Amino acid sequence: MKKNSKIEKMLAPDCEFKASESLKSRIMESAQAETTPNQRTAVRFPWRSAFATCAAALAIVAAVILIKPGSTPAYAAEALFARAAEYFSAVSGYTVHFEARTLPSDNFSYINPASKFVEHKMNVCSDGTWSLDKGGRKAVFDGRNVWSCLPEKGFGWKFDATAQRGVLESYYLLLNIKEMMHSLESFASKHPDIELRKGENEYVDMLVLIMPAQGDYKNDYAKYSSILDNKTRQMYVFNKADGRLMKMKIDAYIHGIPRTIVKLDSIDYDATIAEAGMHVPGNIEWIDMTAEGKAALSDSLPWDEFTGISAEVAVEKLFRALNTGDMAKLRVILSNSSITNMLETYRGCTIINIGSSFKSGTYNGVFVPCKVRKPDGKTRKYTIALKKDARFNSWVVDGGM
Repeated sequence: MKKNSKIEKMLAPDCEFKASESLKSRIMESAQAETTPNQRTAVRFPWRSAFATCAAALAIVAAVILIKPGSTPAYAAEALFARAAEYFSAVSGYTVHFEARTLPSDNFSYINPASKFVEHKMNVCSDGTWSLDKGGRKAVFDGRNVWSCLPEKGFGWKFDATAQRGVLESYYLLLNIKEMMHSLESFASKHPDIELRKGENEYVDMLVLIMPAQGDYKNDYAKYSSILDNKTRQMYVFNKADGRLMKMKIDAYIHGIPRTIVKLDSIDYDATIAEAGMHVPGNIEWIDMTAEGKAALSDSLPWDEFTGISAEVAVEKLFRALNTGDMAKLRVILSNSSITNMLETYRGCTIINIGSSFKSGTYNGVFVPCKVRKPDGKTRKYTIALKKDARFNSWVVDGGM
């Protein structure tokens, strides 16, 4: 490929630095301290809302398309979009291999800059079905329902098709690579706070964007816990001939120093997708989160027990129900969770204190810190994530346990 000094300059980091190993170590230790559960930590939810907002759903792109007014002329994606549409009309499916700094069983949006890279494999078929597997967590869309589970823990969630965006979170955009550039440009024009750099040569078109951390960080508990919760530099490289995505790289700035948190170097556009890759795991305790499943519970459970109260009171009621084995109340407050696992872990715990709830980052619920004494006498601190159920407006646990 012919070298292009302009593109190389655009893709280069904003600044060069040389840091000693001890400095790097201290920075990563600091990031780990800020992103480790129970210590000003990364937000780790069993799953995020199936009906996440557009911003949360476009986590991987949240800045991908942003054009800073006056910084550069509008990027003409129409030609690339047309080529991509023509190319993908003949493609039966593709497989995306990428890596992210995360934990294998955490939700797909969870990022920890201090973690090791975890391999992800995403299959996308021409009929709209797909799967995403990161080892400890797998999601499959069979054309009607989304099945997201933790195979090793033996439980998961069944959603309606409308939950695809919420389940895939950061990686939803990879479902439609042929429209990726088009979508990015459209989104960019609405976000003037993100800087977009553009480049091209006879082989590739590319975007580089600089995006500030989104959300409210008066309390920085959620900082660094997702792509949106980091200041990032994102690079996307497309094949000029047919619009295929060739490369993606996202760097987060930790104390001013860039660290790669997501990297994509391999997409098999001629993939033969094995049936096993699209298989919904068996032996799973499925929690029915579909509209039909929730409607079936509407008259049989005491949803009003967790409405019209503070998040702090909801946590108090949660532990009381765990200790008494009140299944009706637990099926409300733990409607997103495996009650069997929760009872095994938390039955017999007593609350020592409950702190004030707070908001942080891009999460659309609240966090409640608490300290409990376990049956063996040991104490432990938790920061429980709660949000309002969209159908019943009652508090439900969304993570932190």
